[in-house]
This record gives sequence, structure tokens and C-alpha cells, in this order.
Amino acid sequence: MLGIKRQQVQIDQDRNIHSKLSFYRTPPLKEISLDEFEDLAFTRIHLLRHVESAVIRSLRDEELKQFISKVEEKTLPLQTVQRGIDINYESQREKDNISHYILRLAFCRTDDLRKWFVTQETVLFRYRYLKSNKEEREALIKDLKLSYPVMTEEEKKSYFDFLKIATPQMNAIEAETEIFYKVPFEEASELVQKRIVYIRHGVAFVPQREILSIILYQFKLSLESDLQMCSKMLPKIEDDDRVSSIIRNLMNHSIETTDTAVSVSGSLSSGEVDKASAHFPLCMAHLHKKLREESHLKHGGRMQYGLFLKSIGLSLEEALVFWRQAFSRKITDDGFQKNYAYNIRHNYGQEGKRVSYPGYNCLKIITSNSPSAGDHHGCPFKHFGADSLRENLSRYRLPNSLSPLLNPVQVEELMGLAQKNHFQIACTRLLEYSRNEDNLETVINPAQFYELSKTSTLKK
Repeated sequence: MLGIKRQQVQIDQDRNIHSKLSFYRTPPLKEISLDEFEDLAFTRIHLLRHVESAVIRSLRDEELKQFISKVEEKTLPLQTVQRGIDINYESQREKDNISHYILRLAFCRTDDLRKWFVTQETVLFRYRYLKSNKEEREALIKDLKLSYPVMTEEEKKSYFDFLKIATPQMNAIEAETEIFYKVPFEEASELVQKRIVYIRHGVAFVPQREILSIILYQFKLSLESDLQMCSKMLPKIEDDDRVSSIIRNLMNHSIETTDTAVSVSGSLSSGEVDKASAHFPLCMAHLHKKLREESHLKHGGRMQYGLFLKSIGLSLEEALVFWRQAFSRKITDDGFQKNYAYNIRHNYGQEGKRVSYPGYNCLKIITSNSPSAGDHHGCPFKHFGADSLRENLSRYRLPNSLSPLLNPVQVEELMGLAQKNHFQIACTRLLEYSRNEDNLETVINPAQFYELSKTSTLKK
């Protein structure tokens, strides 16, 4: 439970704070400052973004462990307890526990956010399980009280030929000595999809060595349920303005790049936007193209594109010039001043509450304000139909590549990532094709894409 006392956040103490493999079933209890609250949230977001990037790049288990291990060591290290080594294990587990619960508050709000959070946390749990020792795994299974019935010797003899066929990962001798659990087939869905378990009358006979799949199923089920419950508690949590403002800030800014003014001079003039558009990500390139074609954008497009241009160095004065010229075919000077100039000045903090608004990050573009008919904002990898996305990718120009356009194989790879809902990874791959580089950090902000594309050109 969450409460504030003298600008501190209080959270219930986790009874299993010393366990490396945690289902996070009991909220922690500890007083931390609001600064630490925010810092832990940003740190875990950073870790989960790298987890997402590693998985979508199809890294093998060993590569995955090495990749995540490096990031985890810099963010939220969580080591196995070893005697004689001077490490504050309790502090590590405490930070892991608290940061997880903070992100629950941020990611429980929508189906898309919950799905993303559950996916990344499950992968992180799997990585930690693979790195754990026998004692840690046995302690986890005992703590979970998994009580699946064990296949009897008589059943094994009766179905042995089927077991051998269904479990090609084991030879006959291993199959004879292996313990098989009788698990409802829906709880073994991953193994069923891989066709590495024998199913009879709705029961999956799961080898002990594959029990991780069942544990991951239970982890996801538990976390999904907890997030649903957490979403119902939001009104109470948001009664405290200090906590709710941090959570809103986390969602709006947690995955934004900090240095987004990427022009060499630190600014961008209205006359330079067309040239700069060669380095725009697909979402902004599409908005720029439609603005030039139609001499207009609806409100959602103006907000997304206008704040992006602001974030890459277009000043208020230059923005007024740019938008006035862009609308000139359809709107008079007087009409522009009456209907559009105020909103532009408002975005730059010169009207209303005088709050200077940041550019939208990828998470905001993906999860909020889906485009309707006639709109051009949003994320192409999420919001475009297959034909429209393929067409836009086929004509997207690669400013830093030896080839000016994507080849058909590259287009289909990006289409496949989009179909699997890996929108930011698809955008990252597009940047990698443009830069002729692999293994770039996942794109989390359109301005980040622009900066990296522009930087690649400047280095040549």
C-alpha cells in the first residue's frame, strides 16, 4: 500500500525480500524519499527496455543472459548470495522489489501498458531463473506450492512410446528416468505450441526439466491479476498529488531522450525542415509528407508533429513561420492567427498556464489517441493497415545507407515485427538499416531516431 509521510513513500515490507526469484506477491514496506521513488522507477524502465530489445533481437539463451546481465549490473543488480563476499544483498532485493511495485502503478492503466509490462517482467524473471542455482530454484518451487500430480510408473510404461515422440529433446534413457508432471494443457501452452509435450485427455505430461514454462505461466497469471487489482486502486493513489505527479511524469517522460536538440547549431530554421525530414522516423516522415500534400493536419497530427519539431530545435518564432507557410494554400493570414497561432504559442509555454510541452515519446504515440479517418498521427507500425505500412516502408528513403530504399526482404522483416506488436523494435531496425549498423539501443523517442540518423551523416 502507498502513503506519504514527510515527503516519503511508505510501502509494506516484502516477507520474501531475500529471495532472488520473486513473484512479488507481497508489497514491500519501507520509507523512501520521493526522489528515490522516482529514481527507482526510471531505473527499472531502463532495464525493461533493454530486456525488450534483447528478446526481439532473438538472442539465444547465453547471449540473452550476457546482454541482460551487463544492463542489470548497471541498473538493478541482483546477485546470488555467496558467503565471504561483501555485497548488500538485502538492499539489492529491496530495490528490485520496490521498483517493480512502483511500475505497477504506472503500467496498470491500460491493456496495452499491462501487456507490455507483463511481457518484459516475465522475460526478466526467466533470465534470473536461468542464472539461479539449484537451491534457489528448489526454494521457489517450494514457496509456490506447485502441487501437480506426478505421472506414475504404470502410466509412463503405457504411454512411453508417445512420450518419446512428443519429447524429442530427451533420449530414451533420459525419458525413462525423468519425472513427468500432469499439468492442465492450458497451463503448458508454451510447450504445447512447441510440440514438446505429450497431451492426453486435456492433460500435458510435462518433464521436470521443462517446469520453467509452467512457472512462467503462473508468474504471468499472477502479475496480470495483480495489475487488474492495482488499476482499481488508482483513484486512492492519485489522491496524493505528489505521488500522482511522479507517476504521470514517469509515463510522459520516463523513456524520452534528454538531449533532443540535434542540429549542429542546436536549432532548426523553418527553411531547413524539408531537408531535415530525410532523417525523420516513419511516423514523422508520414506527417511531413501529408502536411506538404494537403497543406493541413488535424489537431492530433499538429500536436505530434509540432512538438517533435520543437524537440529537435525549431524555435517558437520559426514554428510560427513554418506552420503559416505550410497552411498557406488553404488558410489566410487572419485565419491562421485566429485558429492556429495560439495553440503553437501554447505548446511553447507562451500562453495559458505557460507550460512548455515536451515532444511525444514512442509510448505515448503508441498507446494514446489512436487516429481516426482523416488523421495522420500515431505510430505507422501500430496504426497503419498492412497495405499502407508496406507502401510507406517501400518508399521510405535511407539517408545513410548505400541503398536509397529498403529491399523487399527488409520490408517484410519490418512488417513481421509490426504484426507481432514489436513496434519500437521495427522502428529501431529501420534506423539500423539507415545507419548500416546492428544492435542499436531501442528507439524510444522520435527525436532520438532523428538525432542518431543525423549524427551518422555528420560522421561521414
